This record gives sequence, structure tokens and C-alpha cells, in this order.
Amino acid sequence: MPPSTTTQQPPHTSSTPPHRHRRGQALTARGYDVTIATEARLKALVTAEFGLPFAPIAGDVYGGLFDIEFQHRFRVARSLKCLEMLTEWNDRFDIDDVLASYVSALAGADVVVCGGVLSIAQTYSIAEKHGLTWVPLFLGTCPLPTNEFPHWVLAGVPFGFLCSNHWSHSIVASKGWLQQRKHINKWRRHTLGLPPITSPLGIVDAMQTNDNITIYQASSLLLCGPKRQVPADYPPHKVVYGGFLFPTTTASPPATIPPASTTMANINSSSSSRYNPPPKQQHPGSSTSLQRFLKTRTALPVIYIGFGEMPTMEPLPLLQLALHVCHAVKCRAVVAASWAEFMPPPVQHWSSVPQIPCPVIMDQFHHANNMVALGVAPAVVHKGSLYGSYVAKLVTQVLRNDRNIQTTAKDLGKFVNTESFDNTDRFCDWVVAAPPTFASPPSEQQSDGV
Repeated sequence: MPPSTTTQQPPHTSSTPPHRHRRGQALTARGYDVTIATEARLKALVTAEFGLPFAPIAGDVYGGLFDIEFQHRFRVARSLKCLEMLTEWNDRFDIDDVLASYVSALAGADVVVCGGVLSIAQTYSIAEKHGLTWVPLFLGTCPLPTNEFPHWVLAGVPFGFLCSNHWSHSIVASKGWLQQRKHINKWRRHTLGLPPITSPLGIVDAMQTNDNITIYQASSLLLCGPKRQVPADYPPHKVVYGGFLFPTTTASPPATIPPASTTMANINSSSSSRYNPPPKQQHPGSSTSLQRFLKTRTALPVIYIGFGEMPTMEPLPLLQLALHVCHAVKCRAVVAASWAEFMPPPVQHWSSVPQIPCPVIMDQFHHANNMVALGVAPAVVHKGSLYGSYVAKLVTQVLRNDRNIQTTAKDLGKFVNTESFDNTDRFCDWVVAAPPTFASPPSEQQSDGV
């Protein structure tokens, strides 16, 4: 008689926020039951673009980034003030409804993958209540406290002592937790039957002290501080850098895409985007006229100008800027009026092109300064400097290969590509292999205090 076999159904995994969908697809392909928990604004992205189940989270935590009034205020506010403004934006939503929606969205999960800084306390608390595995996969600038570099929110503040770098992380964590503490602890006590979180750092303290929690980040080149290596004061395996989640492909850059040397400068500003489902039509990347333009044999280089949905320039001034730069530098330009829809895997992501960053809000300024420090951008273009003659000057520097900027971009592009190449499976392996976060489900006894 052949041995009997028992097939165990894979655990249910909930993932939040929306920019983890590619990993969700990969986990689904492995047989896992994956649900993306996020706001209604991104439902079409989850269901139409990625074909994944959707669980609604009430409210819209980052909706202020797309509100005209708040966009202007974010642009002129300092980073710590921006944190207060996010709280102000979310005060318009019923906090009880928002917290209840987290409970509903994560019901039945065995693993909770948290990717949103402002959803750490909610997802961690639910995982603690039910003894779930909680995996913080940030892929961005949500660093643990370290002495080696300051938190990006306070990166421009001069510090006189080594310990002050660590203090900058603590002050940002404590300020963020202070704005959540009262309603999170009330919810933990009355709804989840959990004791209050007493650390002034909130969940950040648990992330540091729980040996079963590993924090997963993206590019080590960008997120490890000026030394470009894992900080020495991080415990071994506490923070893992896995590169960027590019579309999985083993193909070489397709012949229909011009080689990296063709596009010599990329003028841009970026942030999380509102998603509008694209019309059912030929993909923009296959536009005959665009391909003809890019493949035209000419000595004039091509630059790319695009600001996504950032409140940077009106259409006419944007066009005038492009014309001014093209005439002054003697180049051609592709002007992207908005975000393109998601690119298919054959589109390369390793062009290694120098950038001219034009930051608008929040952490964009930190990233832009990092790009200059890495030698892949000639300068940061701030709001008051975004005019044709100055941008043309920077484009000229890139085209002349001043300070070896093109070679540096190619070399660092190779590094990022090597670190990130087909790493979706690696991230999935880490999620699946994550140890239980909690030894056992906590007591159901309520605790006094908030």
C-alpha cells in the first residue's frame, strides 16, 4: 500500500500597502492565498492591474498628497510639519471605522506583511492579538535608529555629537507615535483586549527588541546612509536590504527600446501616484510614432522630462521649458504629461541614466540629495530654480559627462540591477520563512490605562 499523503493548504497572507502587488502575484503563483488590504482609491490597481483580491481599509491615509490645497502646503512645509499635516488630513475620517476596517481586512490571515509606515501599529496589534506572523517589508525610508546617519526627516539639521544621529530617529518615531498613541491604545484595550504600548517609540521599540522581527528594505546603495553599508550598530540579520522590486525578467533589453546611451538625462519628480485604470488600447510603449522618434538616426541626444502628478508646472510652462532646453542644449526631448501605466516585464529598468531631480514634497528632497552625493545627478533643482536656463546648464553638464557622471550612473546602475535582479522570489522566500513573531497568542485579559 502506498504511503498516505496529507496536503496542507498554504496560509492566507494579507499585504498592505498597495506597492507590494508584484510580490503578491508571486506568492499567489506559489499557491498562497493573498489579499491586498488598502484604501478604495487603489482598488482598481489591485483588481484590474494585478488581478488580486482586495480588502478595503477605510479612510485614505495619503490622500492629502493628491489634494490641491494640501499639495501646496506640503510643498512649503518642513518635514516634521508634514507629519502633523498627515495627521490633520486623517482627522477627517472616523478613526473607529478605520481601525475596524483593519480588523475586517486582516481576518483569517496567517501572515501580515506590513509596508506602510502609518499602518505599523494597526497591523502589528492585530498580529499580536491573533498570534500571526508580522513581516515589516518597507522597501523605503523607514530606518531603525542608528548612530551612523540621521533620520531623513531631520537630515538637514546639524548635529554636534554622534549620539544625535540616533536621537533624530528617536524623535521622529516618538513624534509619530504620540499622534497615534491615545486612539491605538484605547483600541488595543477595548477591542483587541491587549495591554497598552508604553514605550515612547511605539512599535519601533518592539521592532528593535523582538529577535523574530526582521525589517526588509530596498536598495542598500540608497538606504544604508553615506557609508553605503548596513550600519554596524544594527544586530545581525535585523535589517536586510534586498534591492528594488523590478518586473521579473531574464531577458536582455528589447531591441525596440533605444540603448541606455541614447537617453542622456532624465528630468523628473516622483511620488506615489493616484491610479486611473488605462483604457483598453495598445500599450503606450508600443507607440509607432514614439518608437520612430527614438530610433531616428541623429546626432542629437534625447532627454526625458516628466513630473508625474506632482504640482510642479502647468502644461504651457512645461512645454516652454522643454523647448528652451532643447534649443539651448541642442537635444531632443520626450515630455511625459503624466504617469504612464505600468510597464510590462520586457521594458528595461537598468538604463543607468543620470538624473536631474526636481523634488516637491516629503522625502523627495532626501532622495534628491542622495542622488547628488552618489554622483548620478549634477544638482537638485528646487522650486525657485526650475527655469529653462538653469535646467539647460545642468543638462549640458550631463551631456559633457562632467565629473564622469555618465560612467558613474552606468556603474551604479549595474550594482542596483545586480542587487535587484529577479529578486521577487527572494522576498517571497523571506516572507514564507519568517518565524512566528509572538511565542503564543496573548492573554485576552484587558489592561487598565491608555
